[in-house]
Amino acid sequence: MLCNSTTYAIILILCLTLTGSYMHAQCPVADFSAPLQVCLEENFIVSNQSTGGDLYEWDFTSGDLKSAPAVQDLLVVNGASVPIGLQIIRDENEWFGFIISQTNNSLIRLDFGNSIESLPSVTNLGNVGNLLNGAHSLKLIKYNTNWVGLITNFSGSNLITIDFGNSLRNIPVANDLGDLGVINQPRGLDINVQGENIVAVVSNWGSNSMVVLNFGNSIGNTPGPMDITSLNPSGLNGPIGVSLTKDCDNWYGLIASFNNSRVIRLSFGNDLLSSPTSDEFNAGVRPFDMNFLIEGGEFFGLSNTINGEVLRINFADSPSNTPSIDNLGSLGVLSNTFGFQVVNDGSFWYGFIINFSNRRLSRLDFPNFGIDANLFFTEEVPPLLSYPLPGDYSISLKVSNEVSGNSVQLSKPVEVLSAAAPDITFSSENICLSSPIHFTSASSTTIQSYVWDFGDASLPSPDPSPTHSYSAPGEYDVTLTVQGTNGCNNLVRNSITIYDEPSATFTLPMGVICTNQEVIISNMTSGDFGGNETWEWQVDGMTVTDTRDFNQQFSSGGMKEIKLIASIPGCSDEFVQNIMVQEGPVPSFTVDDACAGTLMEFTNTSTGTITSFNWDFDNGLTSSLENPSLEYSAPGGYNVELTVESDLGCITTEESLVTVFANPTVQFSNDLSCSQNITQFNDLSKVQDANINQWLWDFDDPSSMNNTSTIQNTTHTFTTSGDFEVKLVATSLFGCKDSTEQVVSVLASPVADFDPDRICINEPINFLDSSIPPPGGTLTSWEWDLAGQFSNEQNPTANFTVPLDYDITLFVTSDNRCLGVTTKTVSVAPTLDIVFGTEFECENEPVKFFDLTDSGADQISARTWDFGGLGQSVDSTTFFPFSEAGVYVVNLSLQTENGCEYEKEQTVTVNPAPVASFSPSATFGAPPLDVSFTNGSTGASTFEWLFEEGVNSIEINPGHTYEEFGTFEPRLIAISEELCKDTITQTISVLIPDLEIELAAFSLLDNDEQSLVLTITNNGTLTVNDLSAFVDFGGGVNVRESIDKKIMPGQTLNHTLRLAITDNSLSYICITLSNSLPGVSDSNSLNNIKCQNLNDVNPVISAPFPNPVTDFIRMNVVSNDVRSFTVQLINATGTLAKSYDMMLIPGFNEINLDIDGLNQGIYLLRIEGSERTRRIFVSR
Repeated sequence: MLCNSTTYAIILILCLTLTGSYMHAQCPVADFSAPLQVCLEENFIVSNQSTGGDLYEWDFTSGDLKSAPAVQDLLVVNGASVPIGLQIIRDENEWFGFIISQTNNSLIRLDFGNSIESLPSVTNLGNVGNLLNGAHSLKLIKYNTNWVGLITNFSGSNLITIDFGNSLRNIPVANDLGDLGVINQPRGLDINVQGENIVAVVSNWGSNSMVVLNFGNSIGNTPGPMDITSLNPSGLNGPIGVSLTKDCDNWYGLIASFNNSRVIRLSFGNDLLSSPTSDEFNAGVRPFDMNFLIEGGEFFGLSNTINGEVLRINFADSPSNTPSIDNLGSLGVLSNTFGFQVVNDGSFWYGFIINFSNRRLSRLDFPNFGIDANLFFTEEVPPLLSYPLPGDYSISLKVSNEVSGNSVQLSKPVEVLSAAAPDITFSSENICLSSPIHFTSASSTTIQSYVWDFGDASLPSPDPSPTHSYSAPGEYDVTLTVQGTNGCNNLVRNSITIYDEPSATFTLPMGVICTNQEVIISNMTSGDFGGNETWEWQVDGMTVTDTRDFNQQFSSGGMKEIKLIASIPGCSDEFVQNIMVQEGPVPSFTVDDACAGTLMEFTNTSTGTITSFNWDFDNGLTSSLENPSLEYSAPGGYNVELTVESDLGCITTEESLVTVFANPTVQFSNDLSCSQNITQFNDLSKVQDANINQWLWDFDDPSSMNNTSTIQNTTHTFTTSGDFEVKLVATSLFGCKDSTEQVVSVLASPVADFDPDRICINEPINFLDSSIPPPGGTLTSWEWDLAGQFSNEQNPTANFTVPLDYDITLFVTSDNRCLGVTTKTVSVAPTLDIVFGTEFECENEPVKFFDLTDSGADQISARTWDFGGLGQSVDSTTFFPFSEAGVYVVNLSLQTENGCEYEKEQTVTVNPAPVASFSPSATFGAPPLDVSFTNGSTGASTFEWLFEEGVNSIEINPGHTYEEFGTFEPRLIAISEELCKDTITQTISVLIPDLEIELAAFSLLDNDEQSLVLTITNNGTLTVNDLSAFVDFGGGVNVRESIDKKIMPGQTLNHTLRLAITDNSLSYICITLSNSLPGVSDSNSLNNIKCQNLNDVNPVISAPFPNPVTDFIRMNVVSNDVRSFTVQLINATGTLAKSYDMMLIPGFNEINLDIDGLNQGIYLLRIEGSERTRRIFVSR
């Protein structure tokens, strides 16, 4: 009805009256009865006594929000940056969540699936419509069939409408509403439906105000000035979260006033578009988001702080009450929280809250009395219910009127005792009205009393298992109430349906009835028995089927009795008729399935007396031949019928499905084909009624290793360029086949190749392209995969920092679009750790240098040693002598096969060498020869002596006795503390006993006594202990003096005679040594004598002897120097008989003149240069 200013007053009054009656729709009344006390597991009845409602919600474990929740950490919301707005929604059987990510202006969807306790998946919907600008909150509602809502843009000071259509999985459509002239840095919002109007309440942070917006019947509408109400509630300072609720037909709102730690209540009355009254309550902390809820007949506000605290604001049974405010704290784990929403799934309540700093989403689980079952029902009358745990419970009922949208809640307590109710069940037999119904109860405990209510107003029965007869058919609720020995009651209720007894009847078919054909007999029994009826058909007393209608073939002819038995539990009825069955033919045939276009042979195998055949091939063709043949042109399934007729007029039909398979339609395609490249061939073949299961490719490329293939979508590498006739034969699952051929033009491919210049770790490696284009073509591009580094340069550079084998792949493309590819493995060896060692670091020998570097895979190709600038070497092991001790810097440079160069400097200390020296007490002698060794080494700390094979010593001054003849080389190794060595060897001869004393020299001391000093050497192998010196003083005096000294073999000593020369006129002195060893003569007596000419000019010559002489004339000559000496023998005639020329040496000279060849007689001996002569008689 339209009301306007021109309406008459009475009509205006009527309009106002109608409007008022709409706005003040009556509230439903919630009421129910339930026992105040029940036993554990006791089924009890709740009776709904409510009025004025048509929707009901029962919660048998209400009161969850009175307890503190437990926190469950869910996940980090990836993609979120400062998540702030949060809403959890149920759409049919699926749960969703939506989060506003403020910093990156994104809308994020959470998908929980069909359980709100599942871990959600996260989908970032991005900046919807590119309209989000510092968004804060969102609110979605389902209006009619679409999900619509609003988003507040804090930074943009505007509102965004959002429309998901009929599914929250859709990508939403967003629209900018602007600021509507009143929106100023909006934060929180809530949306509700009043009548047919969508009404939103928005909190303005920038102006400390609230705005109520009426969108009418669509969120797509833009509210005009008449649809906007600005509110300035007292005490409002920094509004954020806002939430609305309704108590019957009165609207209330709660606002989180952040800056002054207040909760503001708005009371709108029965019109959400009216100006509300307001109250403020001190929260004690700064509230942020807000939830206004009713649960268990009580109203609650639930809010959070940015520090993670949860506030519970309890208004008890009315939102108009003064609330109590409890700070539940951070629940042990919460912090930095913005978005917060509380929802319920039946009797379970949950809170969802998100941390804006670490983006973690948490779930708050409110306790449900420890009961896992969701005791929530929406029937007007709830089912029988029992509690599994003792305790105090609350039953709540929410009654709603769908038309007015008003609802009320009521809760009542029930105490569940710890005493257990007896378990009880019962069953019944029979459902037929004409038969008594027998009930049987069952319990595992002792039952004290039974009360049966049969649901037909009859008297109850106290029997455990009674029998009861119903007077009329119908549905009855049978209730059994029992009491256990502990006084606890229990009850069980079952519904049974009682039916009238069935009356069986059927009708027989008309005409001739033959064997081997379907005979249908229709069951004409009437009545509805709830599906409890059963049927039994008998032929001649034998049961043949239990279907409602008889649909059978008779295998033999003759009169048949047909009986139908109709039964329900407790009663049955039967009906009988007779029929005559004639013998009929049995049609049958065989045929093989085949491919389309193949001739098919149909073979008749029918039996009986047949007068005609009629074939129907299901393709418009028929035949009357007994054994026809047919070719189907199209594939498919054909129901072929063979109808035969007997001489009695029995007509029977056999139908069989014949399958004609389609031939494949063979096609294929291929990619660009290039030689030495893989060409992809794609099968495009199809077959109508099956799958293709065999393929045979022939690539017309016999020089390749795989000229054929049986793979559906295969590949082939053509070895050369050119045209190739490629053939594909495709065969279906049923063996039908076809083929096709196509010419494939294969283009020439480039040949990819490259080489690295040098391969060294941590050094740029230049890869040099050496690819060859196809004949007449050019290379157009290069693509390198340098072990994960990519380049399109022709000659790229790469640097590898980890020693590994790297696969380097080069793709080159020529101007014909063909590709050449090659892969080479480049082994990058680790940096060489140059290690070299030294030995013999001593100045007296070359120092040994040896390279110990482990080159690994990159072998060393060249070395250079630099010995402190003093010399070089290229060997792996080398020696270098340093001229003196000191510290030297040695450099080793290496070059590897990969061209890498490394070097290392190392200081080498060359130690001073010791000087080995020793003196043996004797160097020769006869065995046993005792030798003492005197160590004269310097710079050594230890010594090693080797006297002869197997005999050694480490003493400083050892001794050794040589027992055997031979020449020995005693060796001394002098070793320093730095293990430097020096070796010296001397020779010791152990000889046959030989006495050989030499008077090496004598001299006159220029002193008062003119003493004589003898130099004596033992050249023999015997030790001399006793010598005598015979001194001839110029031929006038001979003196003997003993020399009492021990002279070792090889030893030389000086000895001063005790006698002295007093006569200065002596012409010479001769001294002869004589050994006193008995039986041993000097092996060289000639060196036993030494003479000294005291005459400064001429030699002193002794008289010749013997005289007369028979063989040799002997004479001694003492000379001061070397000179020639001639002796002549002159015979009696004055003729020179013989002349002797010789050289004198300084000292004593023994002259032996051989007179061989001279005749006997007297000769004159004359010395040239001397006037003296001697007479010599030669005797013969």
